[in-house]
Amino acid sequence: MGTGSWAEEGELLAQGAVAMELELSAGQTERLIAYGKMLAAFNDTVRLVAEAAPDVIVRKHLLDALSCTKAGRIGRATTLVDVGSGGGLPGIPLAIVLGCRVLLVEPNRKKAQFLEHVVESLGLTEVEVLRARAEELARGELREAADCAVSRALASLPVVLEYCLPLVKIGGCAMAQKGAPAASEVENGRAAAEVLGSDSMEIVPLDVEGLVGGRRCLVVCAKTRLTPGAFPRKPGIARKRPLGSA
Repeated sequence: MGTGSWAEEGELLAQGAVAMELELSAGQTERLIAYGKMLAAFNDTVRLVAEAAPDVIVRKHLLDALSCTKAGRIGRATTLVDVGSGGGLPGIPLAIVLGCRVLLVEPNRKKAQFLEHVVESLGLTEVEVLRARAEELARGELREAADCAVSRALASLPVVLEYCLPLVKIGGCAMAQKGAPAASEVENGRAAAEVLGSDSMEIVPLDVEGLVGGRRCLVVCAKTRLTPGAFPRKPGIARKRPLGSA
């Protein structure tokens, strides 16, 4: 790892997309690579990813973000929320490929400023950066307003679901990008999902050409009922006292 040119990795990106049954246009590929270059350029000052070599960004971040499309529900979304977006993963790659409205939720000032720079530089007119916490947004106009809420490398499954499910309308879904979750995390996640308005949890294993970083999966929870008014709890409580835990 840590080698390869952007031109070479652009070819790998296109190949990985085909493996996911995505046909990237030349414009989409150019935008994705331009975004990858911005991640690398700003990483020293903002710390967006652990390693910023071209091959790492493409294989471990861009392809991983696009792997969300393996859950068919996301392709039908007209409004998608990326909770704890950080450097824009997976929200920005999904915005480039899906073309739907994407809200990037990121409370950190420097990261939010980076996201605003990317959105403006790439002309992503359907993308909006919200410098706020998900718990706060779910108490306002965004409550149960999105078709899909997604998060990557944010927290344990019960915490992610408390952040995401209150933002999702009935018939939509919350999606967590995870490594191979322990059985206890899945069990606690199911219990949390039931409290928050989901009676359905699907774990989608990922085996994508070019994707690295160990075993990966998508945890998808369909929203079947309204989230009780008590949730999400005040900022910080979900992490301190996760739902579903003994």
